[in-house]
Amino acid sequence: ILSDGKYKPCAASVALPTWSYREIHAALNEPYTSSTTVGTLRRVGEAMGRLVGTGPDNDPFLGAERSISRASERMSMVESLLAARNIDVAGKLNEVADQVARMPRDAVLQAALQSRDVDDFLRRLRPGP
Repeated sequence: ILSDGKYKPCAASVALPTWSYREIHAALNEPYTSSTTVGTLRRVGEAMGRLVGTGPDNDPFLGAERSISRASERMSMVESLLAARNIDVAGKLNEVADQVARMPRDAVLQAALQSRDVDDFLRRLRPGP
């Protein structure tokens, strides 16, 4: 840290709260990011978020990643459920993945459980009159 025109050692980062010099040194010298460093970076990120009143949901990149993950998970659920009911869905639902991801989970489940075939499922996804 710069103090009175001179650099002096300090125990923790001023810019990255709670990150100690030992943890910084270890992280920068790892051949790959260890689970210990990942845990440390989560702690530092949470501390920084508390200082400015933000959290993971304020990160647009993380929000996009969560949305993609949600869409993939939801489509896997629908495909498995329809397949268990002997309804062939191979390649027939790709164009509605984003729509399915935005819908309430229970509405998607109900549509999958009540549909007779893929076309019926797709009709049930459309908003009513």
